[in-house]
Amino acid sequence: MRHPSAQRPRRMDRLATLPLFFPLDGRRIVVIGGSEAAAWKAELLSAAGAAVAVLSPEPCADMEALAADPPGGPVRLERRSWSPSDLDGAALVTEFRMQRAFDFYLTGQRLGDLRRYADAGTDLFPTGKYPTLRDSYGAMHCFIVPLSEKSSNPNY
Repeated sequence: MRHPSAQRPRRMDRLATLPLFFPLDGRRIVVIGGSEAAAWKAELLSAAGAAVAVLSPEPCADMEALAADPPGGPVRLERRSWSPSDLDGAALVTEFRMQRAFDFYLTGQRLGDLRRYADAGTDLFPTGKYPTLRDSYGAMHCFIVPLSEKSSNPNY
């Protein structure tokens, strides 16, 4: 004989990565909003192992249930409105900014558009170590030219 359970079953189990192919295990992600749609996104991010911070003055019941029993990484509810400083250091925001900078470079928009963005307050210039060389971007607003281009390009 079957006995009904008051416990709600999980809608999803832990995922190895988010389908955007960003490794999120242990990384801080911010979700702004407390709707059912935001709860689904927070659940997906948690399942990929992210440490999810949800900023919402009034989270829905699904979001509260998710925070109580996340499928992977922790889900922390903060019952308040968000501010721009809440996004500082958030992994996914950082990844999207870096991807946008590389897209600008690869599509030939390069320095002009990057400088206009920087002048408007959004600095998309890459920072840190260059992906394929030992050099780093440093603080300059230009791109490193690969050694292969320096040696094979007669116009350089």
